[in-house]
Amino acid sequence: MTRAGDHFVPLDGRVELAQQHGASLFISMHADALHSPQVRGASVYTHSHGASDSQTADLAKTENSADRYGGPMVHSASPEVQQILASLVTEETRKGSAHMAQAVVSAFNSRVLLLPHPHRHAAFAVLKSAQIPSVLVEMGFMSNRMDEAALRQAGHRAMVAGAMRDAVNRYFASAGVGLAG
Repeated sequence: MTRAGDHFVPLDGRVELAQQHGASLFISMHADALHSPQVRGASVYTHSHGASDSQTADLAKTENSADRYGGPMVHSASPEVQQILASLVTEETRKGSAHMAQAVVSAFNSRVLLLPHPHRHAAFAVLKSAQIPSVLVEMGFMSNRMDEAALRQAGHRAMVAGAMRDAVNRYFASAGVGLAG
């Protein structure tokens, strides 16, 4: 957890905290607003240099205020070796992120209304860690009256939390990593 209370942590600070604590997975949960009040439903995003659609591009543009995460550096290695290592780590992280996104979509599928094509891609700042599989989960849009009403209900939030728990458990079980507790 990057925070336990309701206070602002800059985007780059969230990723740095995850890296400092040796996180195996980074999940950023959101309930944002769009210009169009008709857009309704949950979705999950993984990193991409481009956006999967114009709504996603607008959402990423609104969310982002930092752009500074690259790959791991091995200072004693040649630049070519550093580039190869960074590429390998980035590819494994991308695969892990996609795997977690599918776990979220699967867990939400029967419980939470999803946008069409719910696994989307964009250059969100919080998804740029080359070392930690990362997803941004959009739980719904405060700009849509029905999404907003659902998000204000404790039962709906509990359903979202339960689906997220199931997705995380599925991710770690299939990755062969156990959870403490």
